[in-house]
Amino acid sequence: MLFQKAPPEQAVTELKEKIEILEAILGNQKFFAGDTATIADISLGAGIPILKVLYPGLMSVKLQSWYDRVLRDIPELDEINDQYDYKPLLQQK
Repeated sequence: MLFQKAPPEQAVTELKEKIEILEAILGNQKFFAGDTATIADISLGAGIPILKVLYPGLMSVKLQSWYDRVLRDIPELDEINDQYDYKPLLQQK
């Protein structure tokens, strides 16, 4: 288990609400600002790996599909994200 203890329930609830907001903003678009990836997608995409490590299971299907499209269109983002290993930080006391 990555966490020394479970994350606070309030944090999980708030994060779920934020994910719902992101999904509403995304709507039926491919990316957050339309049909092409922009700096908005890069900025949000940079935070997805830590979300997946800290809160596994919270990634929605819609958000994961968007993230897959971002990585397809901007493969450099995946290369940058791969440089960081967040798991050791979670194991510190």
